[in-house]
Amino acid sequence: MCALQVRDNSGLQAFVNSGLQVRGQAGGGLFSIGDLSGAMADRTEKYSYTADSWAVVHDMLQDWEWGAAVGVGTKAYAENDYRGYLDEYDPAADDWTARTARAGGVVRRSAAAEISGDLYVSCGERPGWSDTVRDTDAYDPATDSWDGGITEAPAPARSCLAAASLDGELYIYGGNTLYIYGQALPTRKAACVAACDRYTPLGDSWAAMHDMLAARDSVCGSAIRDKAYVYGGFGSNGSWSDFDDCDEYDPASDGWTAKHAMTFRKYDAAASTVKGRGVVHGGWTYSGPKHGECDAYLPSTDTWDSRDGYDSRMRHGSAAA
Repeated sequence: MCALQVRDNSGLQAFVNSGLQVRGQAGGGLFSIGDLSGAMADRTEKYSYTADSWAVVHDMLQDWEWGAAVGVGTKAYAENDYRGYLDEYDPAADDWTARTARAGGVVRRSAAAEISGDLYVSCGERPGWSDTVRDTDAYDPATDSWDGGITEAPAPARSCLAAASLDGELYIYGGNTLYIYGQALPTRKAACVAACDRYTPLGDSWAAMHDMLAARDSVCGSAIRDKAYVYGGFGSNGSWSDFDDCDEYDPASDGWTAKHAMTFRKYDAAASTVKGRGVVHGGWTYSGPKHGECDAYLPSTDTWDSRDGYDSRMRHGSAAA
C-alpha cells in the first residue's frame, strides 16, 4: 500500500476500506478502506481500539485499491486509484460523497497526509503503469477545491512510498522509481529508494532529509506525537525480499533509529495512529500469503501488541484513516 497521511490522534476508533488505508483518524475513528483478499473492493470497516473489534460500515461508492486515504477533521478521504476520483466518508452519517477529483489524470500509489486541515498528495504512478511522477497537490475540504501550483517533490519520481505530517510539514519517504509489477526481482530491488524529503507549505519549499536505514518500496507509516515511523516494505533485505523492520524518524535530529521489529515480514500493509500507537494491519509477503493481522506499536515501551485482525478478510493495497 502506498502511504497516506500519518498523524497523531488520541481517537479510539479507526476505519478501513477496500484497497485503501487511511492514516490518521477521521472523527476519532480508524477506518480501513479498499481491497479485499487481494481484489478491488468497496468494503469499509471501522476499528474500535477500546473494544478491540472491527465493524463493517457503509460501502464505498465503487471498488477501490492502491489509492491514498487521509482523515481530515471529522471526515475520511479516499483519493484516486485506477480511475481518478476523490470520495469523502462521513462517520456521523455513515455515508460516502463524491468530491472534486484532482486535475491531471489518474495517479495511484501516492503518499498523502493532512496539514492544517488540508489533504496533501504527493508522487505516485500514472495509469498504464508507464511512469512515476513527482506531482504534489493540496485539497481544501472547505471549498472542495485543489491547489495544483505546489512545487513538485524532489527527484527521483517514485510511487509506493509513505507520508507523515509533523509540526505542519509533510515528510515523504521510501518508494520505487519504477512501476513495480512485471519487473524482474533484481530490477525492482535496485529501483527502491531510501530518500526522505520534507515539504514546508509556508514558502512552498522542499528539503532533503536523512535517508531511511534501508531502501524499500510498498511501505506504510504513521506519525506518533513528534516522530514518524515506517513499517515493513519490499526490497533487498539480506536473503529476504520483505521487511519486518520498524524504524523511527526524529525531525529534531534528522535521524532514523531501528525499533522493535514487527511480528511478520510484509509489505503493502496499512498504518494509522490510535491512542498514541501505530496500528498496522493487512499486507502481503513475497511468498504469496496475504495478511489479516492487526498489530499495535507503542513507542514508549518499544513493543508490539497483537490486536483483533481481519480474520478471513485478508487484504493488501488498502488504506487506513
